[in-house]
Amino acid sequence: RTLAYILNRLAAKHRSPDLACRVADHLTRLDVRINLFHCESLVTGYRSEGRWESAIHFLEELPRMSHRQSSECYGQVMAACWRQDQWQTALDLFTDMKDREVMPHSKSVAAAINACTKGGQWEMALGLLLESSAWRIEDPIFCYGAAMVACEKC
Repeated sequence: RTLAYILNRLAAKHRSPDLACRVADHLTRLDVRINLFHCESLVTGYRSEGRWESAIHFLEELPRMSHRQSSECYGQVMAACWRQDQWQTALDLFTDMKDREVMPHSKSVAAAINACTKGGQWEMALGLLLESSAWRIEDPIFCYGAAMVACEKC
């Protein structure tokens, strides 16, 4: 938890996500295992900065850093994309996640639904909500809330 706190402080609070990534990369070379909390801290920094391209690059680097690409990390990167009006990129990431057989999580599905909202695609948003029932997502409240916003805005 201490490492996650340090990475989060660097990435989000001090607005230095690149430095935080370099620290994480160096730690992996010292055989320190990067976990989900570390990844989320780093991606949150990029998302806060509006740097969706850097967030995608980090996601692509995760396997090299001995960490699997998790649904939670995908969700954070998708959020970075749709918040910068890159809704189609966010939906492409969701498709990529499923193609890599990464099981969707409530927040990654909600991020995909939010991307649909940004793109004015309410039908697609509802389709994702219906599709999500087959994935047996825990705590689907995020998905329902995102779908309601999509219907309201579109």
